[in-house]
Amino acid sequence: MFEGFVSAIEAYMASFTTEEFYRRTVSVTNSDNPFAFNEESNLQYMKRYILVFRRVSVDVSHDLYIRYCKLGYLDPDHTMGKHVAISFGQ
Repeated sequence: MFEGFVSAIEAYMASFTTEEFYRRTVSVTNSDNPFAFNEESNLQYMKRYILVFRRVSVDVSHDLYIRYCKLGYLDPDHTMGKHVAISFGQ
């Protein structure tokens, strides 16, 4: 599981050095102030590169949902870092 996580993080980080990323988020500023907030770049970044951030819900595939349930990842009482007790009761 950890190796898959690391692989996904590496791919995510690599996306910040692609032509597509630059095309979507790098633009001419709309102000002479170099510290002015660029709303369009922020919007493109939030829509494309942040998949889960302050979300109320997220769409996942049926197979992924079942996998996470079986692994105990969707237990609302679980605290990250603590052991997950997995039960496959009938």
